[in-house]
Amino acid sequence: MPERMARPGRQRVRRRDPHTRVASEIVDAVIEATVALLAEGGLGALTTNKIAGRAGVAIGSLYRYFPNREAIIAEVDLRYRRAAAERFLAALDEFRGDLAAAVRAAITAYAVGGPPLAVRHALMSEVPPGWLASGVERVWGAMLPPTVELLVERAPWLTSEEAARRIFLALHATQGVMTGMVLWPIREADSASVLEDLAAMITGMLTSR
Repeated sequence: MPERMARPGRQRVRRRDPHTRVASEIVDAVIEATVALLAEGGLGALTTNKIAGRAGVAIGSLYRYFPNREAIIAEVDLRYRRAAAERFLAALDEFRGDLAAAVRAAITAYAVGGPPLAVRHALMSEVPPGWLASGVERVWGAMLPPTVELLVERAPWLTSEEAARRIFLALHATQGVMTGMVLWPIREADSASVLEDLAAMITGMLTSR
């Protein structure tokens, strides 16, 4: 079976965490090589041998930390999602007293930055969602509690459960818009205006009675 096919039951997480400087350097080199290769040729041309060669590490060293290509790509995606979540939460905290400003800043922070466009395109259009599911769940778990706390603080008529549902809608709406901007861009819809309109809609949805 070609490596590009997702196999049922395949492990898609790191085998182990790096605990030494050398180990961390190996993992970082593998991640950086994967990003570079995704940007150049997408998922179809990506193999663990190519990643190891580009990273300058032995294939055995790669397999010491990653069982397969799927696990490496999942780690790439997880790192980008964690960085986006950190920018999102920092923006919320900075504008805590002004919910509309916080939403605008958080959406912009979440959308701007991250992987190069070619890598983002590959992650969104070529990588099976199941490869990335564990990373999404872990990042969501870190983002939800402080976001619910802020919304209930600014809209005290909401219960925590209601706030969580609205935030779920808001984050997935943002993700959907980002996907559209990458995969199906419209010439008339520049990103800054789209994000501004999205922020206004989400602010209204979050606080409506």
